[in-house]
Amino acid sequence: MNEPSAARQTFSSNRANRGRNPWHWASSRLEVIPPPVMVLLSILALQMGSANAKTLLTQLSTPSVVLMRTGFAAIVLWIVARPQVRHYSKSQWAHAALLGVVTALMNLAFYASIARIPLGVAVTIEFLGPFAVSLAGSRKAIDFLWPILAFGGILLDTPTGALRSLSSTGIAFALAAAVGWAGYILVTARTSAMFSGTTGLGLAMSFAAMVTLPVAIPHGAELLNFPLAARGFAVAMLSTTIPFSLEFLVLKKMSPRTFGVLLSAEPAVAALIGLVVLQERLGVREWLSLLLVSIATLGVTVAKKKPEKTTMDAADLVQ
Repeated sequence: MNEPSAARQTFSSNRANRGRNPWHWASSRLEVIPPPVMVLLSILALQMGSANAKTLLTQLSTPSVVLMRTGFAAIVLWIVARPQVRHYSKSQWAHAALLGVVTALMNLAFYASIARIPLGVAVTIEFLGPFAVSLAGSRKAIDFLWPILAFGGILLDTPTGALRSLSSTGIAFALAAAVGWAGYILVTARTSAMFSGTTGLGLAMSFAAMVTLPVAIPHGAELLNFPLAARGFAVAMLSTTIPFSLEFLVLKKMSPRTFGVLLSAEPAVAALIGLVVLQERLGVREWLSLLLVSIATLGVTVAKKKPEKTTMDAADLVQ
């Protein structure tokens, strides 16, 4: 008699919790997905979003696309996660703001890059960010092999010979995005531990939109183009809301170094999506560059034998 009653009470409680906060209900379902699968889904969504953003950049300025991406993502995350703003400490606000600034600068640099060079090349160069996070603290002799491989891969992408047509400015923006990505991984690892669900991410996207707004205002007229805004909303969902939410959950369960290993597939995914969606064909040098950077990132993390941890300590931030 009591068991059916308890089951009904549990069911009613779950329905009530779902009604009060859809994110808690959805995240509880997502958390049953193995972390590696979540990372793969994040990569696929992010690169599809990047491909769509590149087509949008032919009609909109970089700041406008970034503002649409961060602004729409912030709105959706606020609706879903419902942050309790009055309950957060100064430290929580500071970390959310820092994550927002890093995210805005990273996106501005990355979109300025893919507007000038192929998506696969841009992601390969940007991937030096996660590589640097994985390399931090290396002490073994073999660890010096990985920077050599990565550096060789980037040299293959320099605009010389058959790649002379590659934009040097685009490559510079991709390198800036790499710095931003490294910062994003480190700051997200700390920020995600301070908030439940993706509430911290919703706050961070709000700050990112505020950072982007001043540079997007001069292009305000294009922001009022509703068909383009609808495409911007799709970019926000694919490039931010879905992948960043998944990464926020993943970084609660695994260390940044393991996360960096799983991300080693991202340059290849970006190149394949660039080929299929954007018809961007890479040459032998570009594919070899992609391979070297991916191997370097995978190798530097697999070579480490430190115990895994799911949160970062001060030593990680110093590194």
